[in-house]
Amino acid sequence: MSEGTENYWKTRRSAAARLPALRCGDRDPWTCRCHRRPAPDADLTAAVAVHLIATTGGPGLGHDLAAVRALWRRGGPAARLAEQINSLGGAA
Repeated sequence: MSEGTENYWKTRRSAAARLPALRCGDRDPWTCRCHRRPAPDADLTAAVAVHLIATTGGPGLGHDLAAVRALWRRGGPAARLAEQINSLGGAA
């Protein structure tokens, strides 16, 4: 890590320590995982892909990449659906 990057993170940690704690106890909103939410259209993307697979045999094209990534991060069946969308070129 370069000296500039190291100084940046020291400054960032110092500033975060001065912030009031969030509800989860974390002080830095950038690194807090509580604020990371799936893309709002991930559920819609999953519903559309499942419908298109049932009717046409493929998940369709042009799905929002952020929504597909949010599906993949959920794991389980949602991740398998995201992988299927990606493997067939459906994520734009």
